[in-house]
Amino acid sequence: MDELSYLPAVERALAHRSGLDEPVSISPQLLLGDMKSPQRSQRIAYLVAEGDILRSAPDNPWGRDIGITPAPVTRLAKSIAADSTIKGVIVRVESPGGDAIASDEILQALKELSRKKPVVVSMSDVAASGGYYISMTGDPVVPTPTRSPGRSA
Repeated sequence: MDELSYLPAVERALAHRSGLDEPVSISPQLLLGDMKSPQRSQRIAYLVAEGDILRSAPDNPWGRDIGITPAPVTRLAKSIAADSTIKGVIVRVESPGGDAIASDEILQALKELSRKKPVVVSMSDVAASGGYYISMTGDPVVPTPTRSPGRSA
């Protein structure tokens, strides 16, 4: 069942389904392992692809990346593939699409990565056109559930 709820309600529902009386929260550092700890030999990379897919990034006075471009994705994918402490990758895609050639270059970089590490693609509310295309690595894809129009809760 799909449902829109506030975080406390979701936590209570998950606790109930897990057979717990109350929700139990853990920090991301505990979940993923402190970066300074010996646990570092078992990490999962989280790669976020958010925004329009572009051939190259425009000048940005705010100093932040705008969109998804092939060069940084390829660099990150190669870096993750070469890192022996990273055992798998979650790719989060939130993109309405964009340039077809850039989308193909990004898909090829992600396919190359998936030949070296397990990859799971998580599609957000918006993963259309090129955003959908770059998600098709041949690995598991987990879309964000949505409610069909006219469907009751």
